Amino acid sequence: MRGVEVRLENISKRYGNTVALKDVSLNVPRGSLFTVLGPSGCGKSTLLGIVAGFIEPDEGHVFFDGADVTGLPPQKRNVGMVFQDLALFPHMSVFENIAFGLRVRGEPEQAIREKVKSVMELVRLDFQEYAGRMPHQLSGGQQQRVALARALAIEPRVLLLDEPLSHVDYSVKILLLEELKRIQREAKVTTLYVTHDQSEAMYLADYLAVMNYGTLEQVGRPEEIYDSPVSEFVARFFGDINIFPGEVAGLGGASKIGVRLERTMLSKTEPRVGNGIVGYMSGRIVEKIFQGPHVLLKLETDYGSAKALLPRAESSHYNVGDRVFILVPRTGLIVFRQRGSGRY
Repeated sequence: MRGVEVRLENISKRYGNTVALKDVSLNVPRGSLFTVLGPSGCGKSTLLGIVAGFIEPDEGHVFFDGADVTGLPPQKRNVGMVFQDLALFPHMSVFENIAFGLRVRGEPEQAIREKVKSVMELVRLDFQEYAGRMPHQLSGGQQQRVALARALAIEPRVLLLDEPLSHVDYSVKILLLEELKRIQREAKVTTLYVTHDQSEAMYLADYLAVMNYGTLEQVGRPEEIYDSPVSEFVARFFGDINIFPGEVAGLGGASKIGVRLERTMLSKTEPRVGNGIVGYMSGRIVEKIFQGPHVLLKLETDYGSAKALLPRAESSHYNVGDRVFILVPRTGLIVFRQRGSGRY
């Protein structure tokens, strides 16, 4: 398989008075695993449909390796797609489901058998054991693998996945994420993965885009977006965070500041500003939630609710009802400056 570079240029799409996408431009590097993250209704699936050719944009263009494919139908783009509901054919065996696209192309029977066997090996489904089974005889995770194998069998230039793990149990999801990442690396196919789950996005993505109301809020590597979100929306959607009002001396007079939970520090004694601490506030612990190696502490302050994520041993020093000081560290501090229309 050979992935292509995908470029979206000024894509817009409307449904009546509803704007699904507004002037979206995006570059997906060849062979990368690119995740599009955002809440329901933000335009993620519409974007995927436009790349696939199922949806025609009102404005803008789609390019594969520099060639304009905007007017091409899906079958001429050589795109593989895994849908949220998987869309396996219930009356067909695993073999026939995976072979479907190859049969539509009129490939010879021997070539079909070899390709089906090859992609089943890639997704770690034993050919002898599973080829003859029907979809209802498979677990949810196995059905996911069949849908992925069917998409890969046609040797797509681009693989599109529309929230494929949204209905899978957590333990199965972790295994499938590991497998998906391995398969994508081995196949070297350019992959665009849509999800509303930030943990999936961080686990998978080489690059990701955060969407909101049909626009791109931020594009970059996961660690860049986590550490340096450009807006309060991105900060909250891409990981839990404390956001407080206030200005920080020497940081340009921010209207709001943010601290990730794992960087939020507590003290039972009133601290001094300095030595990496730029400020503090008082609060009271209202809840402790066990999370394995960490404990989540929920607090109430004069500025509203806050949280801290502490190592289990450290959390033993704090109990519900304790008055504490919440320290704002300079390292990891995120500064939000007000943008147009009162947005942050």
